[in-house]
Amino acid sequence: MEDTIGVLCPFTGKGNLPVPTSPVWAGSVPGENIWYFSHDEVESDGLADAVGHLMGEETDIRKTMRCIEALQNSGNLQRVGEWWFLRLPQLPRLELPSVADIVLAVADGTDIVSETRSKFETYAQQLQTALTQ
Repeated sequence: MEDTIGVLCPFTGKGNLPVPTSPVWAGSVPGENIWYFSHDEVESDGLADAVGHLMGEETDIRKTMRCIEALQNSGNLQRVGEWWFLRLPQLPRLELPSVADIVLAVADGTDIVSETRSKFETYAQQLQTALTQ
């Protein structure tokens, strides 16, 4: 029997639904990194809109659809009955420098490019690890 969760999905407002039991979902925290959508919402592009919003790709439907396919292939997006479940890892936000930060770094002689590259590489490695566990 599938486990149930008692939290509300931020997109559907529904709760107490079955959660996939495959290993990729172990340690997932309902309400923090699991979202779910009804079949009707998926049929009306609700899933694409939600995935796009979560991934910051709301305007690029082709990239969003490729992400959906990749999430399905990795087991991070699964269907249980009439519901689709999406698991995305919780990671800190990637903080990129503002224009003011760059101007001040240049004035101070700081290598802002190397600092930014290092932050991005660390973030990308964390995301890659989280999606493939």
